[in-house]
Amino acid sequence: MATEQIDQQEIARWLELLRSEDIEERLKAVVELGRIGIRTRGSAIRTRGSIRQAAAARVEDKEGVLRTLEVALRDEDPRIRAEAAFALGELADEGAVKVLRTIALGDTPDPEPRVRAAVADALGKIGGSKAVEALKEIALNDPDEMVRSRSVNALAMLASEATAKGDTEHLIRTRGGVRTRGGVPSSGTVVRKPAPEAEPLIDFLKTVREREVSDYVRYLADSALADLGQ
Repeated sequence: MATEQIDQQEIARWLELLRSEDIEERLKAVVELGRIGIRTRGSAIRTRGSIRQAAAARVEDKEGVLRTLEVALRDEDPRIRAEAAFALGELADEGAVKVLRTIALGDTPDPEPRVRAAVADALGKIGGSKAVEALKEIALNDPDEMVRSRSVNALAMLASEATAKGDTEHLIRTRGGVRTRGGVPSSGTVVRKPAPEAEPLIDFLKTVREREVSDYVRYLADSALADLGQ
């Protein structure tokens, strides 16, 4: 998918509309902000940051964007709150992590699971150590299965992206085939060696697999571990 530069004036126009008193205008504005992020980064990119490094902001007035979207995260309409989290994931840097964390893990977390799930998605896109720690807390403590599953998916995505980049992806080969998890060579099979920075996340996913009460979330953790060669 072709990408394009972000039009900062377009960002400013949608931010202004997001301050409207009309709910539908606010919803349109925040949806368009998220779409700008997708359109300009390419849909093939699953995460902007990494386990260790948070993504850079993609807007010039990052403080103004953060302030306006922080207000939208408290909007009366849960659709707007969820879309605001999505837009932050597309456009913001580590400065948004504290705000997003409060929505999911603060003293009064958002009551809507879809909003907290959107927060988990956004944290996964931004990345960095603070986002990773927030995602772990959400995965262990959120009362909703969907939210926990999205946090597990975000962590798995970060671990997978780390393993796939540069020299961190390795093929573990043996003569006559590729060694599998059970140690038995299997022709035509590729086993990935996780990147060193992914190891703590792998350990965490194993903990989720062992302790999670939801069959679905355990399945997601197990699938992620299998994809990472565990």
